[in-house]
Amino acid sequence: MIACLYIEMFDSLADQCPAMERKALADAFQAETVFSEWPYFRFENARGAQILSHLRAEYPLNPADVRYLAENYLLTRHPGFCKAK
Repeated sequence: MIACLYIEMFDSLADQCPAMERKALADAFQAETVFSEWPYFRFENARGAQILSHLRAEYPLNPADVRYLAENYLLTRHPGFCKAK
């Protein structure tokens, strides 16, 4: 479930952040935020997995809420990435 939310947050930034920069942000988030608590947890490993499709169907997330989380959680923790256009 956590991986699904993280992936949704990163994907919600697609309109303001090129794919390579989202990847760099995801790598920074993984290294600086996630690693200290869960050193072996790689949320990107869930991308494309059947469980991700299942979670999206069973627990749909409001796109506006996901975008809010991305902007106020991911981007505030990692300034310098995905500047608004």
